[in-house]
Amino acid sequence: TQRCAFDFLTTHMPLQSDILSLNEKVCIVEAGCYLLLKKNDSVIRRLYSWVLGHMKADEGIESMSFTKTDVALKIFIKAMKNLFRLTPKDTKTAKAPLQIVKTIFDDNEGLTERLLPEIASTIVKYLEMYKEDYAFSNDLCEFGTKFLSTDNKHLILIWQALGSELSELMGEHDYKKVLQTIKLIKFFLKTYNSSKERFSNNSKYLKPIFDRILMSMNSLSNDLEVMENTIPGLNLISEIMYIFENETSFEKFVLMGDGISKFIQFYSDFITSIMKRRYEKNEESWKSVEEAFLLSTRNVVALQVYIVPSEKGITWLNQMIECIEETSLREIAIICIEGIISIYEKQKEKLGCDSYRYLQNCIKKEPKIIMQLWDMIGQSPNDRKVVELVMRADSMMPIVLSSCVINKLLDENMTQKIAAVNQFALFWKLAAEYFPLFVPFSTEPLSLFHMIDFLNHDHPLVRHSSKNWLAESTRKLDHILDPIINRLLKKTSDEVYDSKTGRLIYTAPYDTRLVVDAFKRLRSILQASKNLSLIHICRCRRYAVCRSRWSPYH
Repeated sequence: TQRCAFDFLTTHMPLQSDILSLNEKVCIVEAGCYLLLKKNDSVIRRLYSWVLGHMKADEGIESMSFTKTDVALKIFIKAMKNLFRLTPKDTKTAKAPLQIVKTIFDDNEGLTERLLPEIASTIVKYLEMYKEDYAFSNDLCEFGTKFLSTDNKHLILIWQALGSELSELMGEHDYKKVLQTIKLIKFFLKTYNSSKERFSNNSKYLKPIFDRILMSMNSLSNDLEVMENTIPGLNLISEIMYIFENETSFEKFVLMGDGISKFIQFYSDFITSIMKRRYEKNEESWKSVEEAFLLSTRNVVALQVYIVPSEKGITWLNQMIECIEETSLREIAIICIEGIISIYEKQKEKLGCDSYRYLQNCIKKEPKIIMQLWDMIGQSPNDRKVVELVMRADSMMPIVLSSCVINKLLDENMTQKIAAVNQFALFWKLAAEYFPLFVPFSTEPLSLFHMIDFLNHDHPLVRHSSKNWLAESTRKLDHILDPIINRLLKKTSDEVYDSKTGRLIYTAPYDTRLVVDAFKRLRSILQASKNLSLIHICRCRRYAVCRSRWSPYH
Protein backbone atom coordinates (compact mmCIF):
# COMPACT_ATOMS: atom_id res chain seq x y z
CA THR A 1 0.00 0.00 0.00
CA GLN A 2 2.78 2.44 0.89
CA ARG A 3 4.68 1.65 -2.33
CA CYS A 4 1.50 2.09 -4.38
CA ALA A 5 0.75 5.39 -2.68
CA PHE A 6 4.15 6.85 -3.57
CA ASP A 7 3.93 5.46 -7.11
CA PHE A 8 0.58 7.23 -7.49
CA LEU A 9 2.00 10.48 -6.12
CA THR A 10 5.00 10.29 -8.45
CA THR A 11 2.91 9.72 -11.60
CA HIS A 12 -0.20 11.81 -10.88
CA MET A 13 0.82 14.40 -8.27
CA PRO A 14 4.49 15.29 -8.80
CA LEU A 15 6.04 17.52 -6.18
CA GLN A 16 6.55 20.37 -8.64
CA SER A 17 2.84 20.47 -9.54
CA ASP A 18 0.23 22.64 -7.84
CA ILE A 19 -2.29 19.85 -7.37
CA LEU A 20 -1.42 19.55 -3.69
CA SER A 21 -0.98 22.57 -1.41
CA LEU A 22 2.32 23.21 0.34
CA ASN A 23 0.92 22.09 3.70
CA GLU A 24 -0.41 18.86 2.19
CA LYS A 25 2.97 18.09 0.63
CA VAL A 26 4.68 18.79 3.98
CA CYS A 27 2.27 16.44 5.79
CA ILE A 28 2.96 13.65 3.27
CA VAL A 29 6.76 14.09 3.50
CA GLU A 30 6.57 14.21 7.30
CA ALA A 31 4.58 10.97 7.41
CA GLY A 32 6.93 9.42 4.85
CA CYS A 33 9.94 10.34 7.00
CA TYR A 34 8.74 7.98 9.74
CA LEU A 35 8.82 5.16 7.18
CA LEU A 36 12.60 5.65 6.96
CA LEU A 37 12.86 4.06 10.42
CA LYS A 38 11.45 0.80 9.07
CA LYS A 39 14.40 0.40 6.67
CA ASN A 40 12.13 -0.60 3.77
CA ASP A 41 14.37 0.15 0.79
CA SER A 42 11.56 -0.07 -1.72
CA VAL A 43 9.42 2.53 0.10
CA ILE A 44 12.43 4.76 0.82
CA ARG A 45 13.44 4.74 -2.84
CA ARG A 46 9.92 5.81 -3.87
CA LEU A 47 9.84 8.58 -1.26
CA TYR A 48 13.10 10.04 -2.59
CA SER A 49 11.84 9.56 -6.14
CA TRP A 50 8.73 11.64 -5.45
CA VAL A 51 10.61 14.42 -3.64
CA LEU A 52 13.80 14.48 -5.73
CA GLY A 53 12.71 12.58 -8.83
CA HIS A 54 12.68 15.69 -11.05
CA MET A 55 16.52 15.58 -10.99
CA LYS A 56 18.40 13.45 -13.49
CA ALA A 57 19.70 10.18 -12.15
CA ASP A 58 23.29 10.89 -13.16
CA GLU A 59 23.23 14.53 -12.02
CA GLY A 60 23.36 14.03 -8.27
CA ILE A 61 22.14 16.32 -5.55
CA GLU A 62 25.57 17.94 -5.20
CA SER A 63 25.31 19.43 -8.69
CA MET A 64 21.86 21.01 -8.20
CA SER A 65 21.60 24.72 -7.49
CA PHE A 66 19.49 25.93 -4.56
CA THR A 67 16.91 27.58 -6.77
CA LYS A 68 16.45 24.44 -8.87
CA THR A 69 15.62 22.37 -5.81
CA ASP A 70 13.87 25.18 -3.93
CA VAL A 71 10.49 23.44 -3.63
CA ALA A 72 11.98 20.15 -2.43
CA LEU A 73 14.20 21.86 0.12
CA LYS A 74 11.39 24.03 1.42
CA ILE A 75 9.17 21.01 1.94
CA PHE A 76 11.96 18.96 3.49
CA ILE A 77 12.82 21.79 5.92
CA LYS A 78 9.24 22.28 7.11
CA ALA A 79 8.65 18.55 7.43
CA MET A 80 11.86 17.98 9.39
CA LYS A 81 11.14 20.91 11.72
CA ASN A 82 7.70 19.45 12.39
CA LEU A 83 9.33 16.18 13.48
CA PHE A 84 10.97 17.98 16.42
CA ARG A 85 7.76 19.66 17.57
CA LEU A 86 6.09 16.47 18.72
CA THR A 87 6.33 15.73 22.45
CA PRO A 88 8.19 12.42 22.96
CA LYS A 89 6.84 9.90 25.45
CA ASP A 90 9.76 7.48 25.68
CA THR A 91 13.30 6.91 24.46
CA LYS A 92 12.19 5.51 21.11
CA THR A 93 10.01 8.47 20.18
CA ALA A 94 12.60 10.91 21.56
CA LYS A 95 15.38 9.55 19.35
CA ALA A 96 13.15 9.16 16.27
CA PRO A 97 13.56 12.72 14.83
CA LEU A 98 17.36 12.53 15.07
CA GLN A 99 17.40 9.03 13.56
CA ILE A 100 15.29 10.23 10.62
CA VAL A 101 17.56 13.23 10.00
CA LYS A 102 20.65 11.01 10.20
CA THR A 103 19.15 8.54 7.72
CA ILE A 104 18.31 11.31 5.23
CA PHE A 105 21.82 12.74 5.46
CA ASP A 106 23.43 9.31 5.16
CA ASP A 107 21.35 8.49 2.06
CA ASN A 108 21.77 11.93 0.44
CA GLU A 109 25.09 13.49 1.45
CA GLY A 110 24.52 16.48 -0.80
CA LEU A 111 21.47 17.50 1.23
CA THR A 112 23.45 17.88 4.46
CA GLU A 113 25.02 21.23 3.62
CA ARG A 114 21.67 22.61 2.44
CA LEU A 115 19.27 21.22 5.02
CA LEU A 116 21.27 21.10 8.25
CA PRO A 117 21.91 24.89 8.51
CA GLU A 118 18.14 25.44 8.13
CA ILE A 119 17.17 23.04 10.92
CA ALA A 120 20.25 23.43 13.15
CA SER A 121 18.54 25.77 15.60
CA THR A 122 15.51 23.45 15.80
CA ILE A 123 17.75 20.45 16.59
CA VAL A 124 19.67 22.30 19.31
CA LYS A 125 16.43 23.60 20.86
CA TYR A 126 15.07 20.05 20.90
CA LEU A 127 18.19 18.69 22.62
CA GLU A 128 18.20 21.57 25.10
CA MET A 129 14.50 21.18 25.91
CA TYR A 130 14.84 17.52 26.89
CA LYS A 131 18.37 17.63 28.34
CA GLU A 132 17.17 16.68 31.84
CA ASP A 133 14.18 15.86 34.04
CA TYR A 134 12.94 13.17 31.63
CA ALA A 135 13.39 9.40 31.76
CA PHE A 136 14.90 9.41 28.27
CA SER A 137 17.14 12.51 28.73
CA ASN A 138 20.42 10.59 29.13
CA ASP A 139 19.71 8.32 26.15
CA LEU A 140 18.76 11.30 23.99
CA CYS A 141 21.91 13.21 24.97
CA GLU A 142 24.05 10.16 24.22
CA PHE A 143 22.45 9.68 20.82
CA GLY A 144 22.79 13.39 20.06
CA THR A 145 26.50 13.23 20.86
CA LYS A 146 26.90 10.19 18.62
CA PHE A 147 25.00 11.88 15.78
CA LEU A 148 27.16 15.02 15.98
CA SER A 149 30.49 13.26 16.49
CA THR A 150 30.19 10.91 13.50
CA ASP A 151 31.05 13.74 11.13
CA ASN A 152 32.86 16.94 12.12
CA LYS A 153 31.03 18.63 9.25
CA HIS A 154 27.80 18.48 11.26
CA LEU A 155 29.36 20.54 14.05
CA ILE A 156 30.78 23.07 11.61
CA LEU A 157 27.44 23.52 9.86
CA ILE A 158 25.59 23.95 13.15
CA TRP A 159 28.10 26.55 14.37
CA GLN A 160 27.78 28.45 11.12
CA ALA A 161 23.99 28.32 11.32
CA LEU A 162 23.87 29.52 14.93
CA GLY A 163 26.28 32.34 14.13
CA SER A 164 24.23 33.44 11.11
CA GLU A 165 21.02 33.32 13.14
CA LEU A 166 22.57 35.42 15.91
CA SER A 167 23.82 37.99 13.39
CA GLU A 168 20.45 38.15 11.65
CA LEU A 169 18.52 38.63 14.89
CA MET A 170 20.93 41.37 15.99
CA GLY A 171 20.30 43.13 12.68
CA GLU A 172 16.55 42.89 13.25
CA HIS A 173 16.96 44.16 16.85
CA ASP A 174 14.96 41.19 18.08
CA TYR A 175 16.72 41.11 21.44
CA LYS A 176 14.44 38.51 23.00
CA LYS A 177 15.37 36.00 20.32
CA VAL A 178 19.03 37.09 20.51
CA LEU A 179 18.96 36.09 24.17
CA GLN A 180 17.39 32.71 23.31
CA THR A 181 20.04 32.04 20.64
CA ILE A 182 22.85 32.89 23.07
CA LYS A 183 21.40 30.38 25.54
CA LEU A 184 21.34 27.75 22.79
CA ILE A 185 24.96 28.47 21.87
CA LYS A 186 25.95 28.15 25.53
CA PHE A 187 24.15 24.82 25.85
CA PHE A 188 25.60 23.48 22.59
CA LEU A 189 29.15 24.49 23.49
CA LYS A 190 28.97 23.03 26.98
CA THR A 191 27.25 19.77 26.02
CA TYR A 192 28.48 18.83 22.56
CA ASN A 193 31.58 20.87 21.77
CA SER A 194 33.52 21.33 25.00
CA SER A 195 36.58 19.24 24.06
CA LYS A 196 39.70 21.21 23.17
CA GLU A 197 40.38 18.99 20.16
CA ARG A 198 37.01 19.85 18.63
CA PHE A 199 37.51 23.49 19.47
CA SER A 200 40.88 23.58 17.70
CA ASN A 201 39.36 21.99 14.62
CA ASN A 202 36.39 24.35 14.53
CA SER A 203 37.98 27.56 15.86
CA LYS A 204 37.70 29.44 12.57
CA TYR A 205 33.95 28.74 12.55
CA LEU A 206 33.58 29.73 16.21
CA LYS A 207 35.39 33.05 15.75
CA PRO A 208 32.43 34.87 14.10
CA ILE A 209 30.10 33.61 16.85
CA PHE A 210 32.46 34.78 19.59
CA ASP A 211 32.73 38.18 17.91
CA ARG A 212 28.96 38.49 17.56
CA ILE A 213 28.37 37.58 21.19
CA LEU A 214 30.86 40.24 22.27
CA MET A 215 29.16 42.80 20.04
CA SER A 216 25.65 41.75 21.10
CA MET A 217 26.17 42.96 24.67
CA ASN A 218 25.52 46.58 23.68
CA SER A 219 22.31 45.55 21.93
CA LEU A 220 21.05 43.73 25.01
CA SER A 221 21.81 46.47 27.53
CA ASN A 222 20.36 49.72 26.28
CA ASP A 223 18.64 50.14 29.64
CA LEU A 224 20.14 49.33 33.05
CA GLU A 225 16.69 48.25 34.23
CA VAL A 226 16.91 45.14 32.01
CA MET A 227 20.59 44.39 32.50
CA GLU A 228 19.73 40.76 33.28
CA ASN A 229 19.50 40.27 29.50
CA THR A 230 23.29 40.40 29.27
CA ILE A 231 23.96 37.77 31.94
CA PRO A 232 23.63 34.60 29.74
CA GLY A 233 25.92 36.11 27.11
CA LEU A 234 28.47 37.24 29.70
CA ASN A 235 28.43 33.77 31.24
CA LEU A 236 29.01 32.23 27.83
CA ILE A 237 31.97 34.53 27.13
CA SER A 238 33.46 33.55 30.51
CA GLU A 239 33.03 29.84 29.83
CA ILE A 240 34.60 30.01 26.35
CA MET A 241 37.65 31.86 27.66
CA TYR A 242 37.97 29.64 30.72
CA ILE A 243 37.83 26.36 28.82
CA PHE A 244 40.32 27.45 26.17
CA GLU A 245 42.38 29.94 28.18
CA ASN A 246 45.76 28.48 27.22
CA GLU A 247 44.92 27.43 23.67
CA THR A 248 47.11 29.04 20.99
CA SER A 249 44.34 28.70 18.40
CA PHE A 250 41.94 30.57 20.68
CA GLU A 251 44.42 33.41 21.18
CA LYS A 252 44.93 33.75 17.43
CA PHE A 253 41.27 33.96 16.51
CA VAL A 254 40.46 36.33 19.38
CA LEU A 255 43.16 38.71 18.17
CA MET A 256 41.62 38.67 14.69
CA GLY A 257 38.16 39.85 15.78
CA ASP A 258 36.81 43.38 16.35
CA GLY A 259 34.29 42.24 18.95
CA ILE A 260 36.76 43.04 21.76
CA SER A 261 36.75 46.77 21.06
CA LYS A 262 32.93 46.73 20.99
CA PHE A 263 32.83 44.86 24.27
CA ILE A 264 35.23 47.29 25.94
CA GLN A 265 33.03 50.14 24.73
CA PHE A 266 30.03 48.35 26.26
CA TYR A 267 31.93 48.04 29.55
CA SER A 268 32.92 51.71 29.50
CA ASP A 269 29.30 52.75 28.89
CA PHE A 270 28.19 50.36 31.63
CA ILE A 271 30.46 52.05 34.20
CA THR A 272 29.29 55.50 33.09
CA SER A 273 25.65 54.46 33.49
CA ILE A 274 26.27 53.08 36.98
CA MET A 275 28.07 56.24 38.07
CA LYS A 276 25.22 58.44 36.83
CA ARG A 277 22.41 56.25 38.17
CA ARG A 278 21.91 55.87 41.90
CA TYR A 279 20.34 52.66 43.18
CA GLU A 280 18.67 51.95 46.46
CA LYS A 281 19.53 48.69 48.17
CA ASN A 282 15.97 47.44 48.03
CA GLU A 283 15.68 47.83 44.26
CA GLU A 284 15.17 44.47 42.58
CA SER A 285 17.10 45.52 39.50
CA TRP A 286 20.23 46.20 41.57
CA LYS A 287 21.10 42.52 41.95
CA SER A 288 21.05 41.87 38.21
CA VAL A 289 23.12 45.02 37.58
CA GLU A 290 25.70 43.90 40.14
CA GLU A 291 25.88 40.37 38.70
CA ALA A 292 26.20 41.68 35.13
CA PHE A 293 28.92 44.12 36.20
CA LEU A 294 30.87 41.36 37.96
CA LEU A 295 30.76 39.12 34.88
CA SER A 296 31.61 41.91 32.45
CA THR A 297 34.55 43.04 34.64
CA ARG A 298 35.98 39.53 34.73
CA ASN A 299 35.58 39.22 30.96
CA VAL A 300 37.29 42.57 30.29
CA VAL A 301 40.20 41.52 32.49
CA ALA A 302 40.48 38.14 30.76
CA LEU A 303 40.44 39.80 27.33
CA GLN A 304 43.32 42.14 28.20
CA VAL A 305 45.96 39.56 27.31
CA TYR A 306 44.62 39.43 23.74
CA ILE A 307 44.50 43.19 23.15
CA VAL A 308 47.13 45.04 21.16
CA PRO A 309 48.33 47.92 23.41
CA SER A 310 46.54 51.20 22.74
CA GLU A 311 45.90 54.39 24.70
CA LYS A 312 42.17 54.18 24.01
CA GLY A 313 42.01 50.89 25.88
CA ILE A 314 42.97 52.64 29.15
CA THR A 315 39.78 54.72 29.45
CA TRP A 316 37.84 51.98 31.18
CA LEU A 317 40.64 51.59 33.74
CA ASN A 318 40.35 55.23 34.74
CA GLN A 319 36.61 54.74 35.09
CA MET A 320 37.19 51.72 37.33
CA ILE A 321 39.42 53.82 39.58
CA GLU A 322 36.72 56.51 39.74
CA CYS A 323 34.19 53.84 40.78
CA ILE A 324 36.50 52.70 43.57
CA GLU A 325 36.70 56.23 44.93
CA GLU A 326 32.89 56.51 44.95
CA THR A 327 32.18 55.35 48.51
CA SER A 328 28.41 54.99 47.96
CA LEU A 329 29.01 52.13 45.51
CA ARG A 330 30.87 49.69 47.75
CA GLU A 331 29.76 46.52 45.96
CA ILE A 332 30.77 47.97 42.59
CA ALA A 333 34.05 49.24 44.07
CA ILE A 334 34.88 45.75 45.36
CA ILE A 335 34.28 44.31 41.89
CA CYS A 336 36.55 46.96 40.35
CA ILE A 337 39.33 46.27 42.87
CA GLU A 338 39.04 42.55 42.16
CA GLY A 339 39.45 43.32 38.46
CA ILE A 340 42.58 45.40 39.09
CA ILE A 341 44.15 42.71 41.27
CA SER A 342 43.26 40.10 38.63
CA ILE A 343 45.19 42.13 36.01
CA TYR A 344 48.23 41.91 38.28
CA GLU A 345 47.74 38.15 38.58
CA LYS A 346 47.29 37.78 34.81
CA GLN A 347 50.65 39.48 34.34
CA LYS A 348 52.32 36.29 35.58
CA GLU A 349 50.87 34.41 32.61
CA LYS A 350 51.14 37.00 29.82
CA LEU A 351 54.04 39.45 29.83
CA GLY A 352 53.75 42.92 28.33
CA CYS A 353 50.10 43.59 29.19
CA ASP A 354 49.51 47.28 28.55
CA SER A 355 46.82 47.53 31.23
CA TYR A 356 49.19 46.04 33.81
CA ARG A 357 51.92 48.59 33.12
CA TYR A 358 49.42 51.43 33.34
CA LEU A 359 48.03 50.19 36.66
CA GLN A 360 51.50 49.62 38.03
CA ASN A 361 52.40 53.25 37.39
CA CYS A 362 49.10 54.47 38.89
CA ILE A 363 49.55 52.48 42.10
CA LYS A 364 53.19 53.53 42.47
CA LYS A 365 52.26 57.21 42.17
CA GLU A 366 49.18 57.07 44.36
CA PRO A 367 48.14 53.79 46.05
CA LYS A 368 44.56 55.00 46.59
CA ILE A 369 43.14 51.73 45.26
CA ILE A 370 44.79 49.59 47.94
CA MET A 371 44.09 52.20 50.62
CA GLN A 372 40.42 52.15 49.68
CA LEU A 373 40.38 48.35 49.87
CA TRP A 374 41.90 48.39 53.35
CA ASP A 375 39.33 50.95 54.50
CA MET A 376 36.51 48.59 53.43
CA ILE A 377 37.40 46.05 56.12
CA GLY A 378 34.46 45.96 58.51
CA GLN A 379 32.50 48.40 56.34
CA SER A 380 31.19 45.99 53.71
CA PRO A 381 28.47 43.35 54.15
CA ASN A 382 30.76 40.97 52.27
CA ASP A 383 33.76 40.92 54.62
CA ARG A 384 34.94 37.57 53.30
CA LYS A 385 35.40 38.96 49.79
CA VAL A 386 37.23 42.05 51.12
CA VAL A 387 39.61 39.91 53.18
CA GLU A 388 40.20 37.64 50.19
CA LEU A 389 41.12 40.65 48.03
CA VAL A 390 43.51 41.94 50.73
CA MET A 391 45.13 38.49 50.73
CA ARG A 392 45.56 38.61 46.96
CA ALA A 393 46.95 42.15 47.18
CA ASP A 394 49.38 40.96 49.87
CA SER A 395 50.55 38.26 47.47
CA MET A 396 50.86 40.49 44.37
CA MET A 397 51.97 43.84 45.84
CA PRO A 398 53.10 43.28 49.47
CA ILE A 399 55.19 46.45 49.73
CA VAL A 400 52.33 48.67 48.54
CA LEU A 401 49.85 47.05 50.93
CA SER A 402 52.26 47.20 53.86
CA SER A 403 53.04 50.89 53.26
CA CYS A 404 49.30 51.70 53.14
CA VAL A 405 48.71 49.95 56.49
CA ILE A 406 51.76 51.60 58.06
CA ASN A 407 50.56 55.04 56.97
CA LYS A 408 47.30 54.35 58.78
CA LEU A 409 49.05 53.08 61.92
CA LEU A 410 51.43 56.04 62.09
CA ASP A 411 48.72 58.68 61.79
CA GLU A 412 49.47 61.58 64.16
CA ASN A 413 45.79 61.92 65.05
CA MET A 414 45.37 59.65 68.05
CA THR A 415 41.73 58.84 67.25
CA GLN A 416 42.70 57.78 63.74
CA LYS A 417 45.63 55.77 65.09
CA ILE A 418 43.41 53.82 67.49
CA ALA A 419 40.91 53.19 64.69
CA ALA A 420 43.77 51.91 62.51
CA VAL A 421 44.93 49.51 65.24
CA ASN A 422 41.39 48.19 65.68
CA GLN A 423 41.01 47.79 61.92
CA PHE A 424 44.27 45.81 61.75
CA ALA A 425 43.02 43.60 64.59
CA LEU A 426 39.72 43.06 62.78
CA PHE A 427 41.49 42.05 59.58
CA TRP A 428 43.71 39.64 61.52
CA LYS A 429 40.67 38.08 63.15
CA LEU A 430 38.65 37.76 59.92
CA ALA A 431 41.64 36.34 58.04
CA ALA A 432 42.09 33.64 60.71
CA GLU A 433 38.35 32.90 60.62
CA TYR A 434 37.84 32.73 56.83
CA PHE A 435 41.29 31.57 55.69
CA PRO A 436 43.06 29.71 58.54
CA LEU A 437 46.10 28.76 56.44
CA PHE A 438 46.78 32.32 55.28
CA VAL A 439 49.68 34.13 57.01
CA PRO A 440 49.15 37.90 56.71
CA PHE A 441 52.10 40.12 55.82
CA SER A 442 54.51 37.19 55.64
CA THR A 443 56.46 38.75 52.75
CA GLU A 444 56.57 42.33 54.07
CA PRO A 445 55.94 42.21 57.87
CA LEU A 446 56.76 45.86 58.78
CA SER A 447 53.11 46.68 59.52
CA LEU A 448 52.95 43.63 61.82
CA PHE A 449 56.09 44.82 63.62
CA HIS A 450 54.47 48.22 64.22
CA MET A 451 51.51 46.47 65.86
CA ILE A 452 53.92 44.60 68.16
CA ASP A 453 55.72 47.85 68.98
CA PHE A 454 52.38 49.37 69.99
CA LEU A 455 52.27 46.91 72.90
CA ASN A 456 54.54 49.38 74.70
CA HIS A 457 53.01 52.58 73.29
CA ASP A 458 52.77 55.62 75.54
CA HIS A 459 49.07 56.13 74.88
CA PRO A 460 46.98 53.73 77.04
CA LEU A 461 44.21 53.25 74.45
CA VAL A 462 46.68 52.33 71.72
CA ARG A 463 48.43 49.96 74.10
CA HIS A 464 45.11 48.43 75.19
CA SER A 465 43.90 47.93 71.59
CA SER A 466 47.14 46.22 70.54
CA LYS A 467 47.05 43.95 73.60
CA ASN A 468 43.48 42.96 72.77
CA TRP A 469 44.66 42.07 69.27
CA LEU A 470 47.42 39.89 70.71
CA ALA A 471 45.00 38.21 73.14
CA GLU A 472 42.64 37.30 70.28
CA SER A 473 45.55 35.70 68.38
CA THR A 474 45.89 32.77 70.79
CA ARG A 475 45.68 30.05 68.17
CA LYS A 476 47.62 31.97 65.54
CA LEU A 477 50.58 33.16 67.61
CA ASP A 478 52.97 31.43 65.20
CA HIS A 479 51.80 33.86 62.51
CA ILE A 480 53.20 36.64 64.72
CA LEU A 481 56.38 34.90 65.89
CA ASP A 482 57.48 33.39 62.56
CA PRO A 483 58.02 36.75 60.78
CA ILE A 484 60.15 37.90 63.72
CA ILE A 485 62.32 34.78 63.54
CA ASN A 486 62.53 34.93 59.75
CA ARG A 487 63.65 38.56 59.92
CA LEU A 488 66.21 37.62 62.56
CA LEU A 489 67.58 34.85 60.33
CA LYS A 490 67.20 37.01 57.20
CA LYS A 491 65.76 33.95 55.41
CA THR A 492 64.12 36.07 52.73
CA SER A 493 67.27 38.08 52.00
CA ASP A 494 69.47 37.66 48.94
CA GLU A 495 72.47 37.72 51.30
CA VAL A 496 71.60 34.28 52.67
CA TYR A 497 72.05 30.94 50.91
CA ASP A 498 69.84 28.09 52.09
CA SER A 499 71.73 24.83 51.62
CA LYS A 500 70.03 21.55 50.85
CA THR A 501 70.89 20.29 54.33
CA GLY A 502 68.94 23.14 55.94
CA ARG A 503 71.92 25.29 56.97
CA LEU A 504 71.88 29.03 56.28
CA ILE A 505 75.09 30.42 54.81
CA TYR A 506 75.50 34.19 55.06
CA THR A 507 77.26 35.71 52.07
CA ALA A 508 77.52 39.25 53.50
CA PRO A 509 78.15 40.85 56.93
CA TYR A 510 75.22 40.27 59.29
CA ASP A 511 73.37 43.35 60.60
CA THR A 512 73.40 42.85 64.38
CA ARG A 513 70.66 45.45 64.85
CA LEU A 514 68.24 42.77 63.68
CA VAL A 515 68.98 40.80 66.85
CA VAL A 516 68.16 43.76 69.07
CA ASP A 517 64.90 44.48 67.23
CA ALA A 518 63.84 40.83 67.28
CA PHE A 519 64.40 40.36 71.01
CA LYS A 520 62.68 43.65 71.82
CA ARG A 521 59.56 42.46 70.05
CA LEU A 522 59.72 39.01 71.63
CA ARG A 523 60.05 40.66 75.04
CA SER A 524 57.04 42.88 74.29
CA ILE A 525 54.95 39.83 73.44
CA LEU A 526 56.04 38.00 76.61
CA GLN A 527 55.36 41.00 78.84
CA ALA A 528 52.00 41.78 77.25
CA SER A 529 50.60 38.27 77.51
CA LYS A 530 52.60 35.83 79.59
CA ASN A 531 49.87 33.19 79.78
CA LEU A 532 49.30 33.31 76.02
CA SER A 533 53.00 32.85 75.32
CA LEU A 534 53.31 29.95 77.78
CA ILE A 535 50.30 28.20 76.24
CA HIS A 536 51.86 28.53 72.79
CA ILE A 537 55.27 27.28 74.02
CA CYS A 538 53.66 24.23 75.69
CA ARG A 539 51.64 23.47 72.59
CA CYS A 540 54.74 23.68 70.39
CA ARG A 541 56.69 21.47 72.83
CA ARG A 542 53.98 18.78 72.78
CA TYR A 543 53.96 18.93 68.97
CA ALA A 544 57.77 18.57 68.83
CA VAL A 545 57.74 15.61 71.26
CA CYS A 546 54.96 13.92 69.30
CA ARG A 547 56.90 14.35 66.05
CA SER A 548 60.09 12.93 67.56
CA ARG A 549 58.26 9.84 68.86
CA TRP A 550 56.76 9.05 65.50
CA SER A 551 59.84 9.94 63.47
CA PRO A 552 61.39 6.93 61.65
CA TYR A 553 64.85 8.30 62.52
CA HIS A 554 64.18 8.52 66.28
